[in-house]
Amino acid sequence: MKYPSWINGTWHNSFVSDTRKFVFWTFANDSIYIENGLHLKKSERKCLAQDYVGYIIAEYSDDKLYRVSFLKGFETAVYEFKKDDFKNKPAFTISLTINGIKKVEHSISAFVFYLNE
Repeated sequence: MKYPSWINGTWHNSFVSDTRKFVFWTFANDSIYIENGLHLKKSERKCLAQDYVGYIIAEYSDDKLYRVSFLKGFETAVYEFKKDDFKNKPAFTISLTINGIKKVEHSISAFVFYLNE
């Protein structure tokens, strides 16, 4: 995957007070990783593409949007990451649409921080 440079790094929903509901999105090494809970072990994070083995991957990006679509026959899953600013800090909104039906739209800001990958 080739995502835009503005999204590179690790993001999480920092305004959630229950650490069990933390979600970390890491964009590194041409992959997207998801991790729930505390961000303690790289081995516990999941590569998004593993859910879509055998799917065609289509990507679109500009300076405020990154969209990755996974296509296989009549099945589609589209993840959109929209860049925004929240209190002068970078943030994004994520949405997931499956087969044309929006399943998730998470608008709570997620701030970027960089880890040694």
